[in-house]
Amino acid sequence: MKKYLSSLSMAAVAVAVALSLYFVNKKEDNNGVQPIFQSKPEVREPKMEPNDWLAKQKLYPNPSFSYDHYLHALQQANALHKSSTMRNAEWELAGPTNIGGRITDIAIHPDFPTTMYIGAASGGIFKTVNNGFSWENVFTDAPVISIGALAIDPDNSNVLYAGTGEANASSYSFIGNGVYKSTDAGQSWSHIGLEQSAYVGRILVDHNDSERVFVAACGTLFTPNEMRGIYRSNNGGDDWEQVLFVSDSTAGVDIVQHPTDPDILYAAMWERMRGITYRRSHGQTSGIYKSVDGGDNWTLQTVCPGAVRRTHRRPLHKTTRK
Repeated sequence: MKKYLSSLSMAAVAVAVALSLYFVNKKEDNNGVQPIFQSKPEVREPKMEPNDWLAKQKLYPNPSFSYDHYLHALQQANALHKSSTMRNAEWELAGPTNIGGRITDIAIHPDFPTTMYIGAASGGIFKTVNNGFSWENVFTDAPVISIGALAIDPDNSNVLYAGTGEANASSYSFIGNGVYKSTDAGQSWSHIGLEQSAYVGRILVDHNDSERVFVAACGTLFTPNEMRGIYRSNNGGDDWEQVLFVSDSTAGVDIVQHPTDPDILYAAMWERMRGITYRRSHGQTSGIYKSVDGGDNWTLQTVCPGAVRRTHRRPLHKTTRK
């Protein structure tokens, strides 16, 4: 009899649990739409996986990055900055003095080594004329402060190029809005295009022809972007032409020139894409490309496993004007 009652009790408990789960799952939220146990709440930092919480906040409520919205916001921010009544306020350093940040590039003219420019990932451009004893922020009027690359014209120390947007693929690298040029040693700047390049990995001024300038553009980090690749200008940045494009997920991250033959160039292409739940910072389209005709044609030199050796011949895309 006890064994029978025990079995009956266990069955009653099982029925009660099943009924309670049924009615709990039938319960709706305040809007009367969704069962409360239908999905798990989002965990902010699950198990130290790549943390994209900041990216979700930046993109919300849009599922993908909108360049039009971004550029419009820059215009608004710049207008507010220029109209601020506190713009000319005097500031006094109160400390601390041991705070550093990422320096993304340094530019030094060989004829004037005591004058240097440094680009910061989130701090603009600083200049020193006394070998680093004092520094001046010379990039205060631009709507962005993230710098990816700097380059000085080897024939004219007053001409300086700055590519905005840090090229490192961090959790949410600060995005830029193209390339700027100064003709007065950094005292004033003009925007010269490639505003949708997003992040600039390198700027190269031809040591044989100052009018010929190359830019390695990384493109957007979270979405495919056909602005990625190597760009060339033959008129000091007035017009740009995309001379190397591999894919909409492959960034142009670096470019160097042969020290004696200006037509020999090497470009580093980096397949990189980020998502809310993944990072892809390598791939079959990554590799080193070489040009022997000043950037007209490119040949893949080194490849990742499984990649196919190929040659790119221009024109790949129409000329991109500023």
